Amino acid sequence: MWILEPIVPWTQKQPAPVPQHRQQVLEKLDVIRSRGYVGEGQVELLICFFAVQKGASDIRMVYDGTRSGLNDVLWAPWFPLPTVNSHLRLVELGTFMADDDVGECFHNWMLDERVQKLFGIDLTSTLKSKERV
Repeated sequence: MWILEPIVPWTQKQPAPVPQHRQQVLEKLDVIRSRGYVGEGQVELLICFFAVQKGASDIRMVYDGTRSGLNDVLWAPWFPLPTVNSHLRLVELGTFMADDDVGECFHNWMLDERVQKLFGIDLTSTLKSKERV
């Protein structure tokens, strides 16, 4: 990951989750907090997050670096995903394939130590809503 331009501080408060997703959002955030993916501290640039419906009874947390301008100042190497045709060129008799759904994949890549203290998420409104659930 490369920072192309100076980081412009962005600390707009995260809104509380919508009532119908509140409990599920709290559960998802408890998981990432308990696993040490996020910690307490002051940051310069906040990343927004929101929930989208996933199936009939679950949500997916979306972390959005566009509103804060983060996506505009970062560059990360691109990696291609195979097309069906390029994938089938590798398949022959005796090979094996699998379809793996790697949950919470976003959290599997640590930010470089130089920028960990720059980026974060605001949990104040969300955790305060925990008391009202």
